[in-house]
Amino acid sequence: MPDPFEYSRATSWPVSVTHGQAFADNVPRLGEHLAAVGPDGSLTYRQLRGRAERLLDVLPPGNGRVALLSDNALPYVVGQAAIYLAAHCGVLLDPADPTGRLRKMLANVQVDALLVSSARLGLALELEDLINGPIVEITDAGPQPGATSRAVAARDPSAEVVIVFTSGSTGTPKGTVVSERCSRFAAIGSTRQRLNRR
Repeated sequence: MPDPFEYSRATSWPVSVTHGQAFADNVPRLGEHLAAVGPDGSLTYRQLRGRAERLLDVLPPGNGRVALLSDNALPYVVGQAAIYLAAHCGVLLDPADPTGRLRKMLANVQVDALLVSSARLGLALELEDLINGPIVEITDAGPQPGATSRAVAARDPSAEVVIVFTSGSTGTPKGTVVSERCSRFAAIGSTRQRLNRR
């Protein structure tokens, strides 16, 4: 079976290769292999890229911040793939958090769009006044017939790739920016740890 962790097993993940590029580079090799499995179904790598690319049509141009609000496994993975492919910074929101906490988080980071699963569209509309762009529902739609894969947006290794939040024990959750480079090192480390346990 092809190895989905090829970049992670390498001595060093090439500095010029972003998360989005690593994913896109592996799609031709892993195409029909499972990329994601959850209670709501499964997706191959080819299907995942196709669904993620459908979202690129409605997202603002790259290098912005895009929030992701989903508790369903597959929409979450599709949304995250779209964020990486478009070279945006992901702001990962937990729909189980109280609305007040989500509002504080969004006010803290200023997002350009919100990707949301169908199940959480109502919650997203409660947060609409804090989104500086579209609220985009992640649907089950695959790529348009005859669609070709797009080039992956470039990203500087020091660019922000994800924002994670503190627990908010002081009353206000604080966002911490993680760069592409730091996120890459964390991914390599966790993959090596998993592989060493086999």
